[in-house]
Amino acid sequence: MSTFPIVVSFDKKYLIPALVTIKSILDHCSDTSRIEFFVLYRNLDTTLIRLTEQVVASFGSVISFIDCSSFMESLNFANNENRPLETYVPLFIPTIFKGYEKVLSIDVDMLVRDDVLKIINEIPQNKKLGGVRCLIRNHRKYEDFGDFNKFSRNMLGINNPYFYVNSGLILFNMDAITDADAAYCIECIKKKWLFYDESILNHVFKDSLHHFSQSWNLYAEYLHTNYLEFEYSMQEQVKKAQEDASIIHYVADTKPWDHPAPDTTDKYRLEYRALVAAVKDEIRNILPRTICGVMWNRVDRA
Repeated sequence: MSTFPIVVSFDKKYLIPALVTIKSILDHCSDTSRIEFFVLYRNLDTTLIRLTEQVVASFGSVISFIDCSSFMESLNFANNENRPLETYVPLFIPTIFKGYEKVLSIDVDMLVRDDVLKIINEIPQNKKLGGVRCLIRNHRKYEDFGDFNKFSRNMLGINNPYFYVNSGLILFNMDAITDADAAYCIECIKKKWLFYDESILNHVFKDSLHHFSQSWNLYAEYLHTNYLEFEYSMQEQVKKAQEDASIIHYVADTKPWDHPAPDTTDKYRLEYRALVAAVKDEIRNILPRTICGVMWNRVDRA
């Protein structure tokens, strides 16, 4: 049985949230031997990489690092554009992971509460990409905020913007994706569209999208929003997701670390808080040996 890669990207600032997301995936995976993690990165120091490898190993899995600096250099990616690599990482997946059947890309501001293996076989063989419809684009109070619908139709060629997916969770069906698709994903970076990788993925795969249940990408800000405020076709899915989400996504300004919450009945925040504590404990156990090597323990004999 082939291995299922899960791809993330983060910098030093997001190390702990990334490890929280990874641990939440492993804690709910029915067969951890079937998954492995990859980090597509730029500018991570070797100590941080070794620390991450050891922490993930302590969680019972493996993680590999792929330096994507060459991709940026080949695109003449300018540092002054203020467009971080992490916003483009999913676009490299069809090129880098050609040898796999399916690849999952996931943001590191997510709390995973279900078995990600469930969605692998859910995507039809003839669909190239799987994702979850964007709740913002389907929340009626926004209507056509910022002329998004116009942008989607005229620039991205998406006839129905309500089917636009959020790039926080994307499943690539590599068996269906062509080399031309892979090349076009990277070529489109030069267009400098709004919403970065998300716009490009929706454009490139607009005719071959599969939509997972809203439970797999519920935005934290909508946890208590009346489900009737969303487009009719997704109302029941939103209601079910609010009751028992498979993934809580802390998008935009809803990051738990930016908005500390007192003890509440928010079960998702309590779960996230417990994972943070577990991750920090593991880092405390491993970091001294990562920095000092075997001498950390050997000097006790002196």
